[in-house]
Amino acid sequence: FFFLQAEDGIRDVAVTGVQTCALPIYKGGAVAVAVDDVSGAGVKGWEIAARMAYGARLRSYRFDKYRTKEKASDKPSLKSIVFQAERFETSRKAYAHFDKIADGVFFTRDLVSEPANILYPAELAKRTEDQLKKLGVKVEVLGEAQMKKLGMGSLLGVGQGSERESKMVIMQYNGKGASGRG
Repeated sequence: FFFLQAEDGIRDVAVTGVQTCALPIYKGGAVAVAVDDVSGAGVKGWEIAARMAYGARLRSYRFDKYRTKEKASDKPSLKSIVFQAERFETSRKAYAHFDKIADGVFFTRDLVSEPANILYPAELAKRTEDQLKKLGVKVEVLGEAQMKKLGMGSLLGVGQGSERESKMVIMQYNGKGASGRG
């Protein structure tokens, strides 16, 4: 779980629940990083902190679903990183944007890490639909008959060797609607 927090007047950008990060060999529970403005850098300290938190979150990804023999002691043990920076609320808002992107990256990484006997076309379509509809994304799934009617012969040719039906997932997002979602 990742979040930004302020404690006792100190403006922190905190990333917690990190299993792996830029310090994969670190064996302690937490790391603190102070981020200041760097003159001439063109980027303020609050933005650097948000981007570092985002990078640490991306680095924390592990697809452990099928790892059954790895001992807990062999797994990365870093549990949190705290980034200290000025303009906490601005940094928190910037990180919130990056956090949504990281959610999408992790979803994609989960999909590409699954073996083909688990994530076949119909299952991919189902997972995509389940994940994206709640975000306001219009999802349409085409079957082989619809694809043939649309002239998608090349795509159908690729799927001919499979015992499972080919599927095409079409996603459409039109930005924030009246509901404010997105």
